[in-house]
Amino acid sequence: MNITYTNTISVEDWNMLREASGFLPIHPEQTKQGLKGSAFIVTALDGDKVVGTGRLIWDGGYIAVTKNLMVLPEYQGRGIGSEIMQKQIDFLKSKLKPGYGIALQFIASNNAEKFYKKLGFSVIPCGNRGVWTEMYIRYNNLEAR
Repeated sequence: MNITYTNTISVEDWNMLREASGFLPIHPEQTKQGLKGSAFIVTALDGDKVVGTGRLIWDGGYIAVTKNLMVLPEYQGRGIGSEIMQKQIDFLKSKLKPGYGIALQFIASNNAEKFYKKLGFSVIPCGNRGVWTEMYIRYNNLEAR
C-alpha cells in the first residue's frame, strides 16, 4: 500500500466515500458547490483509487471546522485519517502570524472520540449527536483546549 495525498476530489468519488461511510449521497450540484466552498480538501489515494478524504471549512480568521472525514472501511486503522487531519492542521498553521490563533472544531460520531483525543483534540460530549472536539492552534505552538 502506497498512499499519496492530493487536494482535489470529484463529486462522484466524494459521494462514493459518503455511501461507503454509511451516509446518504448528496445531490451532485450541492456536492460540487460544497467542495468549491471548502478552504482546503485532502484526498487519500491508493494508486488511482480514492480511499479517504476530509474537507476544511475556514472563515479566514479564527474559526475552522473539519467536516466529512471519511476513509473506506477496509483502509481504516492504517493512519490515513490521522494524516488527513494532520495535513489540515498544517494548512492552518501555515496561515498563522504572530498573535494569531485558530480554533479547529469537529463533531465526531459516537465512539470516535479516542481517535480525536489521540490527535490532540479536547472532547466535549454532546449526547446522542456525537462528540464535539476542538483544538486551538496558536502561532508557534499547538494546544488543546
